[in-house]
Amino acid sequence: MRLLKLAILRVENARQEVLWQQTPTRTQVLSQEESWLMVDMMKDVIRRGTAAGSVWGAGFHLPAGGKTGTTNDGTNVWFIGYTADLVAGVWMGFDRPEKIMYDAQGGRLAAPAWTQFMSEVYRRKPAPPDWPRPIDIITRDIDVSTGQLQTPYCPRDLIRTEFYIPGTEPTIECQKHVVGGYPSSLDTLGRAPLPPPDTFSRIPPPPTDIRVNQGASPVPRAAPRGDTTHPPTVFDTTQRTRARPSRLPPPPPPPPKSDTDRVESSRLPRAR
Repeated sequence: MRLLKLAILRVENARQEVLWQQTPTRTQVLSQEESWLMVDMMKDVIRRGTAAGSVWGAGFHLPAGGKTGTTNDGTNVWFIGYTADLVAGVWMGFDRPEKIMYDAQGGRLAAPAWTQFMSEVYRRKPAPPDWPRPIDIITRDIDVSTGQLQTPYCPRDLIRTEFYIPGTEPTIECQKHVVGGYPSSLDTLGRAPLPPPDTFSRIPPPPTDIRVNQGASPVPRAAPRGDTTHPPTVFDTTQRTRARPSRLPPPPPPPPKSDTDRVESSRLPRAR
């Protein structure tokens, strides 16, 4: 509920008779289901979040929620926690801002002080009640790594029961942990999920009746008319190009003839 802030609540005379009194105006900003889910999320901070070791791990198991806080420079840390009948906050820092310590965090410094205070309070008074769950809230077992419904192939340490307002619960089974590594084709309601965008569906298959000549250079060829599927550029490799002259070094000269070759050639008869 949101309450309109009032500077003057009522006016009384000298005999303490109420002459005028303002009626508080309350406005509902969250439904019962939304409020309960917010409380449950704050309870997760204590049960398995940033304050789990300092609150739940320290033995404080009463129904409670809270939130840690730490500034980026580590000069302020706090923890605000509450039960159904008590709210308390702890802040730590210096009057002149300076770094408290290395790796200063609200869950490490402020939350332990809050736990000691609340533990002492409830040693002297009855334990607080838990927040009743609305009857419309539903539960689903999900894989926390995907937020989707669990399958028999999901690791057991990733399975958790979560609460949902009807209509907001997941309907698709886990697409990460499936048999054979392939996702299920249907969700739990028998509906086929939307296919992923196919970036290759518009590329036509390459032609099979074109012979590629060795040494040919690619020449762009226009696409056929009437094709509105944005076909890729087709390269015509059927046109041959003139081969470039070879740059190989000239062959070495023949070896010189020996004296024996000269004598043998002199003995040959000469043509007349």
